[in-house]
Formats: sequence, structure tokens, C-alpha cells
Amino acid sequence: MKYIIDVDTGIDDALALLVASKKIANKVIGITTCGGNVAVNDATSNTLKIAQLANWNVPIYHGATKSIEGNEFVYAYDYHGSNGICDVRLDTKRTAEKNDADRFIIDSATQFDLTIICLASPTNLARALIKSPDISSKIKNVYLMGGAINVSGNQTEYAEFNFFQDPHAVKVVLENIQNVFIIPLDVTNQCCITDSEAAGISSHMPMLMFLKEAVSNWYRFFGYQKKRQFELYDPLALSAAIGEDFVGFNDAKIGINTEGLRAGEIFINGKYPVKIAQSVRAADFKKDFLESLS
Repeated sequence: MKYIIDVDTGIDDALALLVASKKIANKVIGITTCGGNVAVNDATSNTLKIAQLANWNVPIYHGATKSIEGNEFVYAYDYHGSNGICDVRLDTKRTAEKNDADRFIIDSATQFDLTIICLASPTNLARALIKSPDISSKIKNVYLMGGAINVSGNQTEYAEFNFFQDPHAVKVVLENIQNVFIIPLDVTNQCCITDSEAAGISSHMPMLMFLKEAVSNWYRFFGYQKKRQFELYDPLALSAAIGEDFVGFNDAKIGINTEGLRAGEIFINGKYPVKIAQSVRAADFKKDFLESLS
């Protein structure tokens, strides 16, 4: 089994990629980028920088600039900082690959059995499925960080950010992929790093230094004002996708609203069978996350 990780690299995507570089580097055949947290050019640039920080020579493919319906993404620079990684300054001399993200997904599916981990809106995957529906049989698992079941959304009252960005793409994935795993806000909201935990990091190892600076900046820029804690959305989804047992999945059938005020909302008793993470051992996960970066 090979992995493709799809990102819109803001802070939590960056942290998930650092974990992936330590745990599954040799199984990841490529990273694809998408607009979302930040514009796709910034997402690609941040991904290249994080890969260099991790000393990870993984191919990176530039992806979607708009939803599959042609709508502009709603960016979150106010949450992720002016450069998308909370104003941490990183450099890179690396460049993205020539192929587009959806073409890379299509080509990879003809060669490998794939697990695709979507930490962004699944726009790149949906575009690939629309262009080449036959690849669906080669994509064995898809993990989606997104949705909210028994908690409020974080973009609207109803919708989580990733699913709000491109609900039609989510629907394409649900219609075409047999094994879909969803990691919603219900569990990610429970996995947080406090400002004191970030400030207390004393290691000079590059990954932990990045974590400390990015999360400390986030609290100054955003967390204190909103009285929030920094949620580990994407690291938790990555953990679930690589087979760690910190979350518990339940079978469900869901639907997704694609239009109107409830666009991006998922609901139970729909027609698409999925597995949804509905429990989490948050303390154990966080301990493992911090240890993996050291």
C-alpha cells in the first residue's frame, strides 16, 4: 500500500507532514496541494519548505485553485498567519513537480494500490475521479479530515471548513470510493496543544522548534483573542490514516448538503456508507504526536 497526502498547508497540515516524514516517509509516493487554508501557491510553497525542514525528498504536486464547481476558496490567513505557517520563516530551494495533482493521482492509481489522506478539501481527488472514474477500484482507502456530526461547524454553524470549501468534491468521493473514513470535528476538537505546552518545549530539534514557534505565534495572533486552544486537526487525521489506534471508528451512512446555507453539512441516515471517527484517546495521541517530532 502506498500513500498520497493531500494538503492546503497551513499550520496543522505542516505538523501532520512532519509526523508523516518520521513515520511513513518511504510509503508516501507524493504530496498534492490544494487551495484552502491559503492560496494554492502558498500551500505549495509551505509544503516544499516543510519537506526540506524534515529532510524529506518527496515529490510535491501543485493542485486545485478553485472548487470543482469553479468557486473561489475561502482562505484562512487570519487563522494561519500571513504566510500560512503562522509567520515562521523557512526557506527552500526545492520546486514542485511538473505534473498537476489530479494527473499525478490518476497516474499513481494505475501503478499502485493507494490510500489517499485528504487533509484539505478533496478537490484534487474529485477532479481525478471525474476525469478517470476507473481509478476508483485502485484507491483502497480515503481518509477525509472534515465534517461535524454532533458539534457545530467551524466555518458555519453547520459546516466544517474543508467540507464547506467544496461539498461537491466530497460528494464525488462518497459516490466513487468504497472505503471512506471521516475524521470530523467531534474528535479533532478534543486534541489540543496549550500555549504553556508549546512554550515549555526546550528541545532545539528543528521540528520541535517549528512547533514551538508556530503554535506560540498562533496563540498571540488568534487563540487568546478567541479564547481558543490550538486543535491538532490534521495530525489526528494522519494518525488515523496510518493505522494508529487513537480514534475509534463507527459505521454510518451519511449525506452531504451541497447548496445553500447548509452547504458542507454532513448528516446521518444518508445513502453513503462510511466509517466515522467518534471517539478518541486524546492524551495518548498527543503524547505520541510530541514524541514523534523528537
